[in-house]
Amino acid sequence: MTETIPVRRPSAARAAWILANERRYDIEGPNAAWGPLPYSQVKKWIAYSPQCIGNHSDRARPPADRHAWLCGDCTDGIRRDLFTLAGCWDFLGEMLQRGPGKQGERSGSNENAAAPLDLNVADVRRQIQSWACSMLEHVAHDLPAMSMPDELSAPKMLAWLGRWHTFYIATHPQDSFPAAVLVELSDMVGKVRAMSFPDGARRRPISTRCLRYVPAVEDQDPVICGGRLSALIRERTDPRGSEIVCETNPSHVIPEYEWLALLKAKQRRQA
Repeated sequence: MTETIPVRRPSAARAAWILANERRYDIEGPNAAWGPLPYSQVKKWIAYSPQCIGNHSDRARPPADRHAWLCGDCTDGIRRDLFTLAGCWDFLGEMLQRGPGKQGERSGSNENAAAPLDLNVADVRRQIQSWACSMLEHVAHDLPAMSMPDELSAPKMLAWLGRWHTFYIATHPQDSFPAAVLVELSDMVGKVRAMSFPDGARRRPISTRCLRYVPAVEDQDPVICGGRLSALIRERTDPRGSEIVCETNPSHVIPEYEWLALLKAKQRRQA
């Protein structure tokens, strides 16, 4: 005999409180006269675009998912970018203390500082932190009954959004919201990658996929990254040496000596 698990529903008073505190949105089209409706109700009357509104300049726009503005690839891209930024947070913290910037970069220090700070990295970290806080505020206004993350650090907020709220972004009543999220995430991830892959180094793609683990989120087990790898080849006089870098998560780096050891071990197994 199958046991039936009761579904907990909010009481009438709590449901009324939720509706009263949800952000309200205008309805476009023939139902506009109804006036602004709460978030959970206005979504029932949204005429979603049949085609994805994401950036598909290289090909025809694919169909959007049902009751969403985005296709599955764009929604997955938002999730991937959120986890990428969450995973790169500590890596960016290490870059803050890397010493004086090169030509064109800004750095600052005072007489009590242990090392100069890279202000370009600080700006990007500040942008990511501010963006994550703004997103949580947006979720809180639309979903006032939603439990927020226990820790309001940037990586925790980004991982929480990636784990639970990519569909919320893709199905938002205003199409401008997911469109802006796509652009803003692309901008931040692009800045992180530009800092991770310095100018003047040659990059050559390799066929192997990244086998580093992505940090676990909430109750999930860690998963293998699987991002594309490139060899970042620097001049012999560069003290940093060459290394293998992940295109998806710049914090996943394999030093040259470690990569050579892996290749030698592979050759011994094949001999």
